[in-house]
Amino acid sequence: MRLFSILSSCLAPAALLALAESGVAQDLTPPGVRVIAEHSIPAGLKIDGVAFGGLSSIERDPETGDFLAVSDDRAERGPARFYRLRLEIEAGRAPAQAITGLEIVGWTELKAKDGWSYPAGAIDPEALRAAPGGGFYLATESDGESGPSVTLLDAEGAFRARLAPPLHHLPSAEAGVRDNQAYEALAVLPDGRIAVGLESALKQDGPAASVDQGALVRVTLYDPETRAAVAEHVYPIDPIAARPIPADGFADAGLVALLANPDGTLFALERSFAVGQGNVVKLYLTTFGGADDVLARASLSDGAAPPRAMAKRLVHSFQAGGAHQRVDNLEGVAFGPEIDGAPTLVFVSDDNFNSGRQVTQFIVLGLD
Repeated sequence: MRLFSILSSCLAPAALLALAESGVAQDLTPPGVRVIAEHSIPAGLKIDGVAFGGLSSIERDPETGDFLAVSDDRAERGPARFYRLRLEIEAGRAPAQAITGLEIVGWTELKAKDGWSYPAGAIDPEALRAAPGGGFYLATESDGESGPSVTLLDAEGAFRARLAPPLHHLPSAEAGVRDNQAYEALAVLPDGRIAVGLESALKQDGPAASVDQGALVRVTLYDPETRAAVAEHVYPIDPIAARPIPADGFADAGLVALLANPDGTLFALERSFAVGQGNVVKLYLTTFGGADDVLARASLSDGAAPPRAMAKRLVHSFQAGGAHQRVDNLEGVAFGPEIDGAPTLVFVSDDNFNSGRQVTQFIVLGLD
């Protein structure tokens, strides 16, 4: 498979960094994909008396092979938490029967800086990734202290450190992140840097995506040692896929997940939703190569030339009625186990704790 080519095994981290930031974009030939498995858990399930759901990201534990999924419950239905899951996937079955085992092992509480539990409404977790050397990075849209944040946690979910966001991200009436559209996507690059993607455009960068036009969302790169932002690029999200029914109904689109490949490219997951139309979710392959660094630009509406955005190529479109019987609110992606000798991607949806109407959906794609 081209995606995991000789580049990923032979180049040192410094060379990978040079490749990712070179003026020439990397080869973005997308891999072929096939649907291996789909499985759903209806909203309303409780584990130890706490509502299960709201899964906004998924990550594979490099030590155990289990999957870790953070809930975006704002500590209102239970403690702020992430779950440990075990999936058994059997090759050669129809997708609806291919996940032969799904065990919710338990959950771990996310703790605030002082070691105390988060009070209700004080945190909005959105993404969790394993940190090199142990522990996790957690991206939140709000942490009760400084607005959107990325923090380093230990293996037990306790606070270790916070990354310093650029000042132009901080929310105000006219600028900064939009409400509930802040830090949604999180990836750890091969060189150890942390990539944090906004769900929507900053207020001062232009309007959010609409049916008629897409938007530019920022992806910020942080140094793991200094915990400071060192670069920033813009990723072009698609317009909303369909007009809502009725026409004044809710609709939005945004970047919801990033997953780094060993060669420095990334998978990007975009989700579009419109009332009366449902979800259309697209997986892209993207790169920082050739994209302008906009960290020094507090606004993209500053009169300067528009920045060169990250290039992207479509890998797979999740739409009900095609390869998928149903497409719920997919928000997370992680590498899965090899099946038939090929790598896989595992996706999970956020059911919004919407009992009777939404589900926690798992989809497994094989990469050819």
